[in-house]
Amino acid sequence: IKSARSKSTLEIQIEHFVHLIAVVAVVVGLASLIANLLDPTPHPIGYIISNAAGALFAQVPEGLIPTVTISLMIASQKMSARNVLVRKLDAVETLGCVSVVCSDKTGTLTRGDMNLRDMVHFSSTTAMEIVTDFSKTDPADKNTLPSKMLRGGIRNNATVIGKDNKFIGSPTEVAMMKAGVEAWGVKRVKDVMDNATLYEIPFDSANKYMFIAEPYDEGGQLFSLKGAPERVTMFCKCA
Repeated sequence: IKSARSKSTLEIQIEHFVHLIAVVAVVVGLASLIANLLDPTPHPIGYIISNAAGALFAQVPEGLIPTVTISLMIASQKMSARNVLVRKLDAVETLGCVSVVCSDKTGTLTRGDMNLRDMVHFSSTTAMEIVTDFSKTDPADKNTLPSKMLRGGIRNNATVIGKDNKFIGSPTEVAMMKAGVEAWGVKRVKDVMDNATLYEIPFDSANKYMFIAEPYDEGGQLFSLKGAPERVTMFCKCA
């Protein structure tokens, strides 16, 4: 049962039961051995050993593994009837106790994709503004914050392919890319993506952010940083 992942409750209970049975079997086997040795009637050594071994192995529940396996298979069939696919049998014991699944990426669980619904930014030091209509943004707008946010969002590793607008990349990057395509069209998004990249720090779970540096039209460089708020704010002077 030892593995890199944590043990399920069923695995812990079975392991505890196996250890208990092992202790009981050893105790019964030793008791049988001692009883035969102390018996006033002498017995051959082979008889004593076989008797003790028989008493020891008699304590092992031979039907334990088939019983547990069949029970989990029946539970898997019941879960399958509810359109739940089970990859590991021991997961059924946990799934059977679940009534509510909480996730911050429900689209990834149900449809395999995510969508960008709104953007939120501070319009002042105390007020926040929510933008839901991305068609009002413009990739050429270098002053309005929502336009710069969406332009920075589509500067990622997701790729637009062909006329059918098929996307390849992580669900988060594809969600931002789709929002840009719906608001600006494929051609304008490709123009943004075709801008030369001076250097890039790809997103990973350790950094929790992605960084891109590109040439700025008025000279210098334009930096785009996006990621987890607690990491991004570390680089902000006014945060």
